[in-house]
Amino acid sequence: MLDWNVGLNPDIPLDLVFETGASKSRIDLSALKVTELTIRTGASSTELVLPEKAGHTRARISSGAASVEVRVPVGTAARIRGTMGLGSLNVDGQRFPRKDSVYESDGFAAAENTVELDIEGGVGSVSVR
Repeated sequence: MLDWNVGLNPDIPLDLVFETGASKSRIDLSALKVTELTIRTGASSTELVLPEKAGHTRARISSGAASVEVRVPVGTAARIRGTMGLGSLNVDGQRFPRKDSVYESDGFAAAENTVELDIEGGVGSVSVR
């Protein structure tokens, strides 16, 4: 098993891309200023914590036969769009009520810290809480 622990400067805006395959990943971006995030993952398990105070973050997740768990920090508003093949998308409807084909935090437009999350999944599962 290979463990990577990477430290990044929390004061610099970041554009991050993660491409993972057969792996188990824990990605905690809560203290970082991530403006753009792309995650492409295959047969894997991924736990992701999104930025807490980055202003606006645009995130894209593309997964195949994967299990992806996404946590949006308390105090960060989110707008979530998702399409799944044979898999399932589970979004916390209490925090992110569904409005047509989008899940969105109440007060998203006026929030100081926001995440726009686009999800495209295959046969696995993606959950957002």
